[in-house]
Amino acid sequence: MTAPTLPIETDRLLLRAFEPGDLEAMMAYHALPEVQRYMDIKVHDAGDAKAALNAMRQQKSLTRPGDSCFLAVERREDGMVLGQVSLRWADATAQQAELRF
Repeated sequence: MTAPTLPIETDRLLLRAFEPGDLEAMMAYHALPEVQRYMDIKVHDAGDAKAALNAMRQQKSLTRPGDSCFLAVERREDGMVLGQVSLRWADATAQQAELRF
């Protein structure tokens, strides 16, 4: 597998790599209890959020099973980051991957 060609665009959304300026938006949706329970990386405070953002910015490709790639979900209309998606290479032999949003 490899890195996705970014950005991925639809009529309403843009999937792109996370940027340093996404910290505030990321903290806002990570603070929601209905969102937190599904997150791979847990955020409890500003330090956790910054560490999570840095980790997600580093994971941009899938090179071996177990790797994940995190993408920001941006609303094209106003550039607001609404959430994230993650792609995880689950199993090479079975050619399986997971998409989480």
